[in-house]
Amino acid sequence: MAVVKFDKSYLMKLLGTELDDDKLMETSISMGIDAKEIDDKEITLDLFQRPDLLDIVGYARAMKYFMHRSSGYADDIGGESGIEILVQKTVNKVRPYIAGFVAKDLDLDEVAIKHMMNFADKFSEIFGRNRKKVAIGMHDLKKVKGKLKYAAEKHGKFIPLESTAEMTLEEILSGHEKGVKYKHTIKKDAYPMLMDDDGILAFIPIINSERTKITTSTKEMFVDVTGTSEYAVAKAVEVLAASMHDLGAHIYSVKTNYAKKSLI
Repeated sequence: MAVVKFDKSYLMKLLGTELDDDKLMETSISMGIDAKEIDDKEITLDLFQRPDLLDIVGYARAMKYFMHRSSGYADDIGGESGIEILVQKTVNKVRPYIAGFVAKDLDLDEVAIKHMMNFADKFSEIFGRNRKKVAIGMHDLKKVKGKLKYAAEKHGKFIPLESTAEMTLEEILSGHEKGVKYKHTIKKDAYPMLMDDDGILAFIPIINSERTKITTSTKEMFVDVTGTSEYAVAKAVEVLAASMHDLGAHIYSVKTNYAKKSLI
């Protein structure tokens, strides 16, 4: 079970209708979900094993279906993004799988970004086993430069998210809040990283680069999912893509090139 808090006004916006607290509580309980508390701003839910419901967008989708307010789901893909990820053999023994997609035509406000990041964290914590099995990264596509490479390196440095100074990977693991919290997920002598032509985009599964931070100005997003299970990584991509699609984005595929196969 997972306890999540959703902004009520944003939930009503996604539902396209207004529900009073009694109706919101009644509908949640009828869906088999424990609505623990509702106040002026938030609804607190105790969710079961449905990863899509950890996301306020996915929860709104489920509610609309339950209340017969949905016209059906169109799982259309806009086409190929043209982006490819080259996977190096160095990740094989540490974190071998990666997949991704591109979401375009986004219109994000601060509330949408907050819930998006909270969902990524909750998903990675609960279904990703505290980021060890699965972790999610989100990047402003306009800030990504050139070709993408996924590799495990021994050294590197970049400016981590919400920071202003460049840090080495070792400094992040020993002195950064996220590094200390998630250093158990990687081996000391091999650090998984996603890189472009300008350097490190993410020290995986620890923290992303400040350079590709998602803001309200982000219109195109590159989403990556990494992990130790190919199946779990693929399913996480599907859940995330559906969420972005519901927000009005057009979804485009990304090609992952392994040594002996390529996946879209």
